[in-house]
Amino acid sequence: MATIQVMALVTSLARSPVDSVANWGDVVISEVMFDPEPTTDVSLGEFVELFNRSAKTFPLDGWTIHSGKKKYLIGEQGAVLPPGGYFVAGSITLPNSGTTLALYDGKGTLVHAVTYGIPFDGPEWKKEGGWSLEAPDPDEVCTISESWEYSFDPSGGTPGRINSCDGDRPDLAPPVFLYPGFGMDGELQLHFSERIESPEELYGKVALQPGNLRADSVIRDQLLGDLLTCYFPRDPSSIPGFTVRLPGMRDCSGNQGPDLSVRAGSSVQPVLGSILISEVMYDPPDGFPEFIELYHPGPGFTDLAGLTLGVAPPEGFPDRFVPLSPHSRLVAPGELVVLTVNERLLRTVYGLERSGAWHEVPELPGLPRSGGWIYLADRAGNPVDVAAYSDDMHLDLIRESKGISLERIDFERPGTESSVWHSAGSLEGYSTPGRFNSQAGEAGASTDLLLLDPKVFSPDNDGYHDLLRITVNPGEPGALVRIWITATDGSPVRELANNHISGPISYCSWNGEDTKGHMAAEGFYIVSVKVFFPSTGRGRMARGVVGIVYR
Repeated sequence: MATIQVMALVTSLARSPVDSVANWGDVVISEVMFDPEPTTDVSLGEFVELFNRSAKTFPLDGWTIHSGKKKYLIGEQGAVLPPGGYFVAGSITLPNSGTTLALYDGKGTLVHAVTYGIPFDGPEWKKEGGWSLEAPDPDEVCTISESWEYSFDPSGGTPGRINSCDGDRPDLAPPVFLYPGFGMDGELQLHFSERIESPEELYGKVALQPGNLRADSVIRDQLLGDLLTCYFPRDPSSIPGFTVRLPGMRDCSGNQGPDLSVRAGSSVQPVLGSILISEVMYDPPDGFPEFIELYHPGPGFTDLAGLTLGVAPPEGFPDRFVPLSPHSRLVAPGELVVLTVNERLLRTVYGLERSGAWHEVPELPGLPRSGGWIYLADRAGNPVDVAAYSDDMHLDLIRESKGISLERIDFERPGTESSVWHSAGSLEGYSTPGRFNSQAGEAGASTDLLLLDPKVFSPDNDGYHDLLRITVNPGEPGALVRIWITATDGSPVRELANNHISGPISYCSWNGEDTKGHMAAEGFYIVSVKVFFPSTGRGRMARGVVGIVYR
């Protein structure tokens, strides 16, 4: 165990009452300098700052910080940390790529743990080094890993002082269940978006159906606390399909999630067609990440831990395959999974909710803009699916393909055939990560060109029928759509789409606003839609009447 030189911003307080018992979150990791070069004014090198947010005073003898597999002893003889005090540990080695940091007291009790990495939303010039990461609100002890910001202080950091980005950042969202998996011995593992509290309250309340098989024990991951491991009298990894029901989880801030019903089951060895490449964003808008969407057609469950992915030039073969997951991550029939290098960036730029549909693969191969082939294989290199992509596969009317994904419209044919791919519809924002592809038809969809629901709506933002949902059903991909609204006398009110690319079925909505942003008056309005098929020169048109009433 290495002993480090410590810069202590507190001193021994002989008359201060000392409490040797530290609970989770009493002291937090509030600032990290992992890449001090090139330096600004901070000359401490790499450091980890601790902040005592409790009303207790702690002796630091024997306290340690763990960085990955390395352990560092902190605290000089007799040093203590009073309420509201800071302690800065220097001469510590921190990976620039990021890692997990854990703080233990002298009795080996875990006091706090965080992960860190280079923030995707930080200025590029700060990513070159010399700036620390600060916790905006150290009191939100369980969300610090998600909220790191580069220091605003001109010196590059604020060791031993209030963080430059300090402010109230209340956690108002409950934990989100992400996905299930299996442990080494077949135990069921449930992954969540953040640390969960009081797993002992789950005793006797976690049941596997059918059969009402109750879990013998439920254990929370000690380090980050975002993983529940459930042990059953029978090995669940040998059961083809089941549902686990359990109460909703509560986070550190007391936010309570809903009761859960989780699908899981034994995974089978991936074979050709087990899981398919569904959408490819290879030339994203500036600031957006590339992504590859997978679709599981079923039957059974597939484990991402058994899959690898490689990218090659057209009709070439990858020089390397990257494993998709270091641990078990089950995908159920009918589910979509979006692979990307930075999951937080994907969610932020596309406005996506926290979900298990987004899967971060840090080493995911880049997608050449000139086109290529994507290979999905098992761990032994046996093919599972192959997809080709290039600008030539986009709709002929599209002159600039940047920011437009390619969607698979036929899962029965090989992904290397250009005709199974189509440009994502503009009505759907030119991409549909984690959603049903805009260019794929829906079984049992209506054959009516225009559907309006509800027939009378009240756009007064009271939560009841505030929007008019407009469904356009051209019946085949690649149609150009115009949607406009007029008053009964024919005067224009609003244009919702003009030459937008539609899939076989597309959706949009009207919130009651006219072209100038004013709310339309009560009364009846005519919704018109016109579709044009460039490939054949055919066109169709339909109209419908809706009413607006303010309650």
